[in-house]
Amino acid sequence: MHAQTLTAGMQLAGRYQIEDLVGETHRAQMWRAEDDVLNRSVSVQVIGGQDPASETFLVAARRATAVEDPRFLRVLDAARENDYAYVVREWASGVSLDNVLRAGPLSAVRSISVVREVAEAVAAAHRAGVQHRRIDPARILVTDGGAIRLLGLATDQALHAPADDVEGSSDLGERSDVTALGSLLYACLVARWPSQRDGSLPAAPTEHGRLLRPRQVRAGVDPATDAVCDRILDIGARHGDDGLRTADEVARELGVLVPLDETTGSFAPPAGEDDETIPRGVIPVVPAANGPPPAVNRLPPPRTTQRTPVASVPAAPRRRTGARLLVWAAIVLLAGLVAVFALLVLPAGVPGPGGADTGADSRAAQAAGSRALSIADVQDFDPLGNGSENPDTVANTFDGDPDTAWTTVGYYSELNLQKAGVGLRVDLGEAQEVSKVDLRLVGRPSTIEVYAAPAGNSTPPESVEDLELLGESKRAGTTVSLPVRPTFETQYVVVWLTAIPEVEAGTRRGSVAEITVRG
Repeated sequence: MHAQTLTAGMQLAGRYQIEDLVGETHRAQMWRAEDDVLNRSVSVQVIGGQDPASETFLVAARRATAVEDPRFLRVLDAARENDYAYVVREWASGVSLDNVLRAGPLSAVRSISVVREVAEAVAAAHRAGVQHRRIDPARILVTDGGAIRLLGLATDQALHAPADDVEGSSDLGERSDVTALGSLLYACLVARWPSQRDGSLPAAPTEHGRLLRPRQVRAGVDPATDAVCDRILDIGARHGDDGLRTADEVARELGVLVPLDETTGSFAPPAGEDDETIPRGVIPVVPAANGPPPAVNRLPPPRTTQRTPVASVPAAPRRRTGARLLVWAAIVLLAGLVAVFALLVLPAGVPGPGGADTGADSRAAQAAGSRALSIADVQDFDPLGNGSENPDTVANTFDGDPDTAWTTVGYYSELNLQKAGVGLRVDLGEAQEVSKVDLRLVGRPSTIEVYAAPAGNSTPPESVEDLELLGESKRAGTTVSLPVRPTFETQYVVVWLTAIPEVEAGTRRGSVAEITVRG
């Protein structure tokens, strides 16, 4: 029997009634179960008894019991039964930190409070001789009450590398945990993960192979917090002995930035930090992906249909005399005669005032930009995110129907706090002269930039760095027309959104209904 055959309704050890599958990897399953003896919910992590990691997994779980810090979910049981190896822990409901950060970065105070909690817990584990080795946002739970809980102490590393000695090198394991604390602080500040291992958040940007500091990624990051993050990760390779090398040092430095008031249990914001005092461990919890954002369900202020009566003043009676009617009739007749004369006497091409051929110019202006170029394909363009932005709806942008649209995912803060932009890449099939780009948008205001690849570039662009800016519209409404002067020859046009409208309380989305490229 393999772990994947475990199903709801089964019972382990004669007491753990399996109920709901809450997580699954290639190796293990995580279930919510009911402890029939103590009448409480527990979590049960289970793998196949024949799995090469099963013994290492159980040994790691038993070692984790030496850590008494309440921020780790306590191991209650670890055993084999039939063809299963399982670990029973306390149950806690909440949302993982990676889901919180996918909605946007945290403020400096919230970032420091979260990472300090984790650092203090990790320091306690290190004092007990236990290392985590797999710390990332997906393994940090924000409970419904706002408390921080760490998952997978020692056991996740055992499942990841079963051939490794569980004891391993304690120095190496502790250093790995400290580096992860720096990565965690970085992620809280900019909502990006500064290493390749975590795939739940976009990768942090680099320049010439070197990681950018948080302040270089997101405007407004507190300089002192940025410096602590740099000292942990040693981004510039310049700190040497001044770097932070233990979890205790990290917790202490973060405590200096945002000291904990032991009498109130709150973190006081640093000087100049525009933030409210945050209760210990509490951070905003992002709503479920299919649920409403914060404040959506708040009742709007009462509206009334009553109008304040306005005193009406009787209008003076209008007097229409026969003389006035005759004057208006003469004016209309004269205007008609002038129009007929112009049509019959002035041939097309007769120069107008100033010697300009107004007829020819008018026809040329009408022809220019009137030819809509054929669009071969449109792709979602998200080089600064996870590479995908609702690709299933991009065809709506050139179907000729303004009632259908491509829409970005929902963002719970300003777009520029998370990335420089997102948009669409238009393929014209071959290089063509572009004279104008017309857009139909949904919602307002948006900030739009339009880029194009050079004519000789037949490879789809992967970023906007080397593209030519054709035009931009700030705080645009639902109709945008960007003339290109002089015309530009290109095969690829990129519609780039750098600011998107708030479509409902706390949620921002950008939408493009139609793209028309003219030549």
